[in-house]
Amino acid sequence: MKKKMQKKDVAVLAVIAAAVFLLGGVALFILQRYNAKGLALMAELEGKYEYNGILLQSQEDGTDYVFNSLPPEHFKKTERILLDLTEYGLSGSFEHYQVEAYYARTDLYRISASSADEGLWPACRGDAFVVRDGEGRLFRIHPEEKLCYPALSDSIEGVDPYGKDILAFSGLASYAVGMNGTAVTVYHTDPMDSSLRVVDVKTVELAEYGTDPKFVAFVSNTHCYFTLQTEAGVRFVALDCASGELAPSALPEGDYGEIKDRHFAQKNYEPDEDGFVTAAWVETLLGTEKSLLLPKEYRKAALYTVSTEGNYAVFDVKTADGADLLVMNEKKAYPLSAVTPEGERIEKVDFLCDNVILVTFLRQDGSAVSRSFTVCF
Repeated sequence: MKKKMQKKDVAVLAVIAAAVFLLGGVALFILQRYNAKGLALMAELEGKYEYNGILLQSQEDGTDYVFNSLPPEHFKKTERILLDLTEYGLSGSFEHYQVEAYYARTDLYRISASSADEGLWPACRGDAFVVRDGEGRLFRIHPEEKLCYPALSDSIEGVDPYGKDILAFSGLASYAVGMNGTAVTVYHTDPMDSSLRVVDVKTVELAEYGTDPKFVAFVSNTHCYFTLQTEAGVRFVALDCASGELAPSALPEGDYGEIKDRHFAQKNYEPDEDGFVTAAWVETLLGTEKSLLLPKEYRKAALYTVSTEGNYAVFDVKTADGADLLVMNEKKAYPLSAVTPEGERIEKVDFLCDNVILVTFLRQDGSAVSRSFTVCF
C-alpha cells in the first residue's frame, strides 16, 4: 500500500511540475512578447491636450480629462466649473476642476484651470479652496457654507493673514514658502487640523549659494528647491522645510544642456572612438545620471523630455535618413516612428507618469489625435 501511495504521490508531483513548467513557459512567452513590443497602446483621444501633471486640458473643444494610471478608466471626462466670486465679496470668478485624489477616493481637489495657480493647488482640497485676488491676497473659501476669510487666519503673531508673499504650498499643504530677496520664509501649518493656520515660521537665507534666487517647485510634502545664478551657471539648492536645512545640488561638473521637466538636463558626451553616441540625462538635484549607448545609426541626440521619476527619457535623434524620437531607459531604446501610422506625424510627447507617454499625432487633414502608450521595457 505504501509503495502505491508513493507512486501516486510521484504522479501527482509530476503533473504539478508539468503544469508549473507549462504555465511558466506561457508567462515567459507573454513577457517576451510584451518586452519585444516596446510600446503598448493604452487609450486614444481625439484632439490636442496640454498636460499639467493631473489634467489633460483640451486645446480645441473644451473636453478635459483626468488621467489615472490604474484601469479600467484611464481617462475620465471632467468639466470646468465656474464659480462667481462676487458673492464672497471678491471680484471675478474661479474656474476650476473637481478632481478625486487617486490615493483617497473621498478626497476632492479643486484644481484651478490656470497653471499660474499651481502652487495653490495643494491647499484647494476637501471642502475648501484658496484663491488669490488682484492685490496678491490669499482667501480661503468654503462654497457649501458660503464662507470667505483670509487664508492664514488665526496664525501666530507676525504672520500676514493674507499670505501675500506665499508662492506655493507643499504636497499636503503642511508647509508654504514665501520669498523676499534672498530670504525664504517657511510657514508650517497646523498639523492637528485641516486649517491653514500657521503655527511656526522659519527664515532661511540663500545668499551664500548665488544670486537671483527663484523658487521652482515642491517635490514632496516637506522638500522644495530653488535655482540661483553663479559664475559657473545655474545652481540648484534643495530646502527641507521641516528642519530649515539647505542642501546644494550634488550635480558634478560637466557639460549640460538646458533644464527639462523642472530638474532634469542632458549631459553632453562626445561620440566615442567608434562613432557611437551616448544619450545621458541627469537629475540636477541629486546629481544622479542615467545613460544609454545608442546604436550607430543615431548620430546626434537631444533630450526632449524625462519621465516623472526619471527612469525613462525621450530623445530627439538624427540619422542619415532623417530624424526620430526614441523612448529609452538605461537598457533599451524604442523609436516612436514604429507606432506612427502612415500619413501621420508626431507633434509632441508628454509623460503622464513614469512609464506612460502621451503622443499627439497630426493627420494629413490637419486634425489631431492623442494616443497614450505604456512603455513595456
